[in-house]
Amino acid sequence: MSYDIEVMRHSLAHVMAAAVKKLHPDVKFAGGPAIENGFYYDFDTEYRFSEEDFAKIEKEMRDLIKSNGRFEQRNVSIDEAKEIFAAQPYKMEWLNEYDAAGEALSIYTFRDFVDLCRGPHVESSKDLPRDAFKIRSVAGAYWKGDAKNKMLQRIYVDAFATKEELAVLQIAGHSYDLDTENMWDKMENIFDKIASDEDILPMTTIEIVEYLKAMSEVEITGSEIINNSNEELWFLVEGKIVCLGPKTSFRR
Repeated sequence: MSYDIEVMRHSLAHVMAAAVKKLHPDVKFAGGPAIENGFYYDFDTEYRFSEEDFAKIEKEMRDLIKSNGRFEQRNVSIDEAKEIFAAQPYKMEWLNEYDAAGEALSIYTFRDFVDLCRGPHVESSKDLPRDAFKIRSVAGAYWKGDAKNKMLQRIYVDAFATKEELAVLQIAGHSYDLDTENMWDKMENIFDKIASDEDILPMTTIEIVEYLKAMSEVEITGSEIINNSNEELWFLVEGKIVCLGPKTSFRR
């Protein structure tokens, strides 16, 4: 079954919350919506997240996705919800507001993580990609956006339906940094030789990679080239994503 990307991102937010709970059992949860290019989730914990934690959280997320856990929805009464979230102060605050408004309540359970949520979600984590998300950053965020409230830790994640879409976003964020420009300088002689080649037979993507490896003194990693909608070729050079121009410009 295919799902809207917003549904997938929302479900991944729950997966990340479950992963953080596994790593930090005493964490308090605020909320985590889908946003443009991904999602975020706000946490309250004495532990201070940093970039060093990103890979650990991502690994836990992938393990949880691989486990094929189901997203199970259940309607609950306000009293039952308050019992479930008794140890979660931010959920309790939301519940008190729900109680005053007389709204119906719904919870979603994924593995041992339970969240106050209307949904919708994917049916199972098997419907989520394991290679199309990447933690972008962590930042401070006041609860409910009010500076009078406690500052929480907000973890931002880029997330897409495919790894190719994620790579395009990463390219956009790195294609003009100094290191990438230096890679262009180092490989300029390769591009000149390709452009001057008289044979007009297009090369396959695998042949392009092997050709560049043979011609270049810089380390080229990752044999898979990403084709975006413009048929431009992107791949990793010394750990940096660079563009090699239109595919049709590469000839034997």
